[in-house]
Amino acid sequence: MKQKEVNRWDSIFFFNTYVEVDYYDLYKDKKFYSEEEKKRIKIENEGKKINVYNNEGIINIENWENKKDIFFSQRMEKYNQFLTEKEKINLELDYLDKLPILNDLFKVLISRYKEYLKNKEPQQTLKNEYPKIFKNDIGFTIFTEMYSLYKNEENHLANFSFLFHAMEKEYLVCSQIDFVKFLSTENHNIHIDKIDSRQSGKSKKTLLYNSIREKINKSTKKAQ
Repeated sequence: MKQKEVNRWDSIFFFNTYVEVDYYDLYKDKKFYSEEEKKRIKIENEGKKINVYNNEGIINIENWENKKDIFFSQRMEKYNQFLTEKEKINLELDYLDKLPILNDLFKVLISRYKEYLKNKEPQQTLKNEYPKIFKNDIGFTIFTEMYSLYKNEENHLANFSFLFHAMEKEYLVCSQIDFVKFLSTENHNIHIDKIDSRQSGKSKKTLLYNSIREKINKSTKKAQ
């Protein structure tokens, strides 16, 4: 994340989160594109994802608790991937001090976010409560952390399909059928029909997954 002069516009757009959508979704309802042009765009951009900021992603004092974790994760993506999380947090705190205060509510959000950053602790490994679903404590911990970030987002199929594929590659999770059934239980209430194979590759989600995985690895090493 390059340091630049901070102005009022940086404050206006600061508390916002993006959603990942299919590239084609941005064009399919546009009336000034012909059906032939839409078909071409869909074929040429099959599987391509893009991050979109909209009104649903705006953070305020009412939804802060629900959005704070995903907001933090997306903010950390803006920094150099070779920095440690502690280094990123220190840079983020410096940046917050430079943001112009827009109003009292913005000031409250800045205060809440600073407190969140200062109290951020390394991810502790949880005891695996579902041995038939997850292969070990690490698998259950990763799921729990990612679930807390994804549960309030709209694109459940893409998010949880990606999560399954990422965990499957590390032999941390059971079969697709059991995972889908597990998601639909009362404790999680995530309903998808199947795992989408298109989410098996690398994407923006990979950075988030790797970040959580790294925290868990550090926590595990310290406990040994």
